[in-house]
Amino acid sequence: VVVKGEFVDQKIKITVKDQGTQFSSAEVDYTFRFFDLNHKKREEFKRFTPGLIVVKLVMDLHQTDVKLENLDEGGVAVSFLLSDH
Repeated sequence: VVVKGEFVDQKIKITVKDQGTQFSSAEVDYTFRFFDLNHKKREEFKRFTPGLIVVKLVMDLHQTDVKLENLDEGGVAVSFLLSDH
């Protein structure tokens, strides 16, 4: 796991990369909407990712978006922007 921080347009961009299994687009959508899904849809969810759900909830509090990207070399990068104050 690699964690990187950098300044971008007076905000702090945090990026976390790993070399794990990539996500399908449906898994990304379900991950960020897990608590909005009805019980049946939750049971269909193949790969539960509580860490990403926590990140999404915290980023909602900060009113910023989370970007999830499958890396060409394998693995996933998750990034988000935080205010610098």
